[in-house]
Amino acid sequence: MVSATSRIHNRIAAWMTVTFLSVCLAGFRPVSAQEMESAISGTITSASGSRVPGALVSAKSTKRGEVKTVIASADGTYKLNSVRSGTFEVTASAPGFTVATATVTVTKHSSLVINLVLQEEASVGW
Repeated sequence: MVSATSRIHNRIAAWMTVTFLSVCLAGFRPVSAQEMESAISGTITSASGSRVPGALVSAKSTKRGEVKTVIASADGTYKLNSVRSGTFEVTASAPGFTVATATVTVTKHSSLVINLVLQEEASVGW
């Protein structure tokens, strides 16, 4: 019999593996260093205020379609470095939570702090 905790850990491990492989296989167009001096960072928390470690955080350019992705650290913080100027849809997701989204505008030499709150998914009783 597999415990609920073990199943959750297995789901997270599988989710992180797929995410990691997706990020590794994504191709990016080379850009000059001057274009990549901005950053987006923040903390991912649950609605109850608990930090959410291992959350997948992505910033997708609304104009170019480029995506930068990182996994939140053990304390729920993340940082996307070398972000080009433009408008981005920043999303955070984790197993058991709904996706949180924010639209932000990045300018050259800026450092934005975008904290996202994840809502717990409704449980399905069996």
